[in-house]
Amino acid sequence: MKRKYFLVVIILLTLIFLVSYSFAQDRKNEVLPKIGDTIGRLDKATGWTKSPEGQWVNRQNRIPAYLSLNNEILLDHEKWGTGIDNFDFIELRSINIEGQEYYILIKPTRIGFYKYKNIMEGWTPRVKYAYFVFQKDEINKITIEKNTPKLIEIDLKLSYDEISHPPCSELSENEMKQKISYNIKKWISGKSISKTKLLLNLFYYDKDDVVRFLIFSVYRGNSFSSYGSLAMAVVPNGEESLSQPDVFDKFYFECPLDNFKKLIPSLVVQ
Repeated sequence: MKRKYFLVVIILLTLIFLVSYSFAQDRKNEVLPKIGDTIGRLDKATGWTKSPEGQWVNRQNRIPAYLSLNNEILLDHEKWGTGIDNFDFIELRSINIEGQEYYILIKPTRIGFYKYKNIMEGWTPRVKYAYFVFQKDEINKITIEKNTPKLIEIDLKLSYDEISHPPCSELSENEMKQKISYNIKKWISGKSISKTKLLLNLFYYDKDDVVRFLIFSVYRGNSFSSYGSLAMAVVPNGEESLSQPDVFDKFYFECPLDNFKKLIPSLVVQ
C-alpha cells in the first residue's frame, strides 16, 4: 500500500514539474522576413505628359498632371503636384520569407489628401511606400525591344502600401525595411492569396537610347497603383491606356537605358 502511494506521489510530482517547466520556457519571437541589400536602384527619371493643347510638359521624377497650359501654375500645387505618378526612388532588393528567397520592388511615392475635402483646404502630404514581392525567376520576363512597346506581367506573391506617419515624414532605410517586414509577416499569418500582378509597360527608343516606362499593378484585372486618382481621372482614357501602346502618346517616365539597367541589372535588349 505504501509503495503504491509512493508511486502516485512520484508521478504527481513529475507531472507538476513537467507542467511548470513547460511554462518556464524562454519566449521566442517568430522570424521576420529579412530584406537584403539593394540589387538595383533608379533615382532619377523625367516624367512627360502631353497637355490638352498637344504640348509636352515634364517634371523630374513626376509625370505632370494633365492640365491646360493656362493652368500650368497648378502643376506643382497640392493635389495636382503629385502628378499622374511620381517616385522618390525605385529599388530592387532580395528578401527572405520563411527560408525562401524572393525579389522585392520598392517604390516610395508622394501622395496627400485634404483635411477638409468639401472646401479643399488643409492639404496633408504623405509618403506611400508601395512594394511588390515576386519569385526571382520572374525577373527574367523583363526584356525590351527596339522601338517596340512591350507589356511585362509579373506574378506577385504579395503587394502592399505602407503610408508614412506623421504626415510627409520619410522613413529611414532601417525603418522602411522594418515596417515592410512587419506587414509581410502579418500578411503571411493571415494566409492570404495574392490576386495582384505587377505590370511594366516599356518602350525602348533607340534613337535617343532611352527607356520610356510605366510601373503599376492590377487587381483582378482592374488597374490601381500610385497613380493619383484625381490626376488620372482627367486624362482621356488614361487608366485604360496604362497597359496599351498608345499610352506613350499621352504620358510616361523616361530615362537613359544605362540608368534603367541600374534598376534591372539583368535587363535584356532583344
